[in-house]
Amino acid sequence: IVSATASGRIKAINGKPIEQIAVEGPAKRYLRARSLTWNAELPKQTEVLAGAWWKTWSPDRPEIAVSHETARLLGLQPGAIIDWDCGGRRIAMRVAAIYRTEAVGPGSNTEFITSPDTLAAT
Repeated sequence: IVSATASGRIKAINGKPIEQIAVEGPAKRYLRARSLTWNAELPKQTEVLAGAWWKTWSPDRPEIAVSHETARLLGLQPGAIIDWDCGGRRIAMRVAAIYRTEAVGPGSNTEFITSPDTLAAT
């Protein structure tokens, strides 16, 4: 199964523009567009390391789960706010969970998973 994705650019973290955040080495990739996917349920072979996976969701409360490696590189914790530009639309997403996956295959290297309906208009 291949996950549907959308493209987005991080514009700010906790209100600080991404260009003003010290991103070096592998973290420089977050200055470019990244792929986001969405899922209502915790994917198989995935473990939440911090925070919690959403049980309910609303487009009025956009949430995002971030891979543990991405969270480490960007200094993210649950509760952080990531401002995205997705298809010309600015969306502020609250980090709900930091996760690690042991899955192998298409979509298993996803760095960002949003709650359903977050990207519906992009």
